[in-house]
Amino acid sequence: MYGTNTPQALFGNGSDSVPPTLRQGAVVGSDLATELQLREGSTITVEGNEYRVVAVLPEIASISPLQPDSAVLLPEEEFVTPGFSQVVVRADSAADARAVADGVDQRLNARQERVSVFSLTSVLDQITEFFELLNGFLLAIASVSLIVAGVSIFNVMLMTVSERRGEIGVLRAVGIHRKEVLRVLLVEATLLGVVGGAVGALLGVVTVIAVALNTDLPLWAVLLPGNAVVPLGAFAFGIVIALVGGIYPAYRAAWEPPVEALRS
Repeated sequence: MYGTNTPQALFGNGSDSVPPTLRQGAVVGSDLATELQLREGSTITVEGNEYRVVAVLPEIASISPLQPDSAVLLPEEEFVTPGFSQVVVRADSAADARAVADGVDQRLNARQERVSVFSLTSVLDQITEFFELLNGFLLAIASVSLIVAGVSIFNVMLMTVSERRGEIGVLRAVGIHRKEVLRVLLVEATLLGVVGGAVGALLGVVTVIAVALNTDLPLWAVLLPGNAVVPLGAFAFGIVIALVGGIYPAYRAAWEPPVEALRS
């Protein structure tokens, strides 16, 4: 049971089906309306008084101490019994909600706990903490994947250099400087990182967009300009990993004596 003259403020959730003001009649939740077979124009009896149902609340899927789906909303002056068991305060922002909750707690519970203060910001803090732990776990997995990728690139470059020892020996024998050989091999490693990073970043973007389109996640939350840093950073990091993985094989091939390379 909720007593309010402004149901839109607490239970509107952006829906036009909830009246902005309530002077007479009752507003019922969706589950209660289904259970009692109520609709607009029906009557509901509360404490011996009959009220006409003026609206049915839409289903609301949100984290809230309210229970809108099984609620009955009446004007404040319709309550016969004085007093209340719960007061709902709606703030304009999370910062205001914390300030109001702290102020109520300090004023009413200064000497002893008289009321229980619950703020949705505490739930948001717990959700944020959970996602921070989840992000840390995913970063750990990504770090292992990056190490594996770096070792793979290192092995590929090492095998490539080993298979081309004769070619590299010929280049060194005809006068190609070791720095030129090093530059060529590093360019190949960089190109490997560019292609791999571009493909990985593109697949990541496509996957995220596909998930957003097939869930309730709004697409605008994914296509924020700030989120462009993630695929660009992944692309750049892929190039760096490929370059780091190719430095040693390239250096080893460039500084190997031509005679030894030609003998292989």
